[in-house]
Amino acid sequence: MNRPRTIPGLAAALLLAACEAAPPPPPAPVVSPPPVAAPAPAPPAVAPALAFDDERASAFARLSLECIGREYPNKPGDTLSGDPDVLPPRRLHPAFFGCFDWHSAVHGHWALTRILATRPGHPLAGAIRAALANSFTPEKLAGELAYFRSEGREIFERPYGWGWFLRLHAELVHAGAVDPELAAHARTLEPLARLFAERIGRYLERLSVLPLDQALPSAIFVPAMADGAPLRYSDARDRALDQFERGYLEDLLRFTSGNVTKAADLAGVSRRYLTRLIAKHQIDRQEIQET
Repeated sequence: MNRPRTIPGLAAALLLAACEAAPPPPPAPVVSPPPVAAPAPAPPAVAPALAFDDERASAFARLSLECIGREYPNKPGDTLSGDPDVLPPRRLHPAFFGCFDWHSAVHGHWALTRILATRPGHPLAGAIRAALANSFTPEKLAGELAYFRSEGREIFERPYGWGWFLRLHAELVHAGAVDPELAAHARTLEPLARLFAERIGRYLERLSVLPLDQALPSAIFVPAMADGAPLRYSDARDRALDQFERGYLEDLLRFTSGNVTKAADLAGVSRRYLTRLIAKHQIDRQEIQET
């Protein structure tokens, strides 16, 4: 006969049954470790500064020696006033006709001068001296000077080419303190250097004397309507351009007292082009001078 269980025994039996029937506890969540940040990329390697050693000096010297005497291809920027002006580059610019354009030819001569001044014992020094002597003759520099003094060519290569020529001349003067041959070249280039120095001084002075609000007409106003109908955009633009051109020319000629050559110099255009604009707008220079 089964004996009744005591309360403590019954409680233990019930607890055991409950434990056997209960599902197993869920597994503890797996906590992933925090992602490891990828290492920062290494900074790009800094290229070492290029040393201007004899090898590089030779490369620049060979480049300049080859180009200063190469006439074509060529990009002339000359103002032509007639058939007599249609000449090959070597006739227009006896000293600086190579290297594709005038200012590059000047720069090539400066590079050669600089290499010779800083490396007088360079293996190519003899070739450099011969090239400079061939370019810097009194006759060739007189031809360059005559070109820049001719009408319509007063502002050719201003100011970029002028600046490089003045730098070339300064290099020759500096190196000429210890090199009589380069000193002689500096004297040959001096007349053209003086011309550029005087002209660029006047040019900069005019820029400060003729500010924008004086160089441009005081107002340009083009209504969108004409005769009760809207203007086409192209028509309104053409009217605005006409007003601008006329006002600009009148102010410019008033500033130069009607001197077209000076006005063209200030405007940075050829005298012929400015004369065509004056005729187009039927501007009376005499009347401008009297106002």
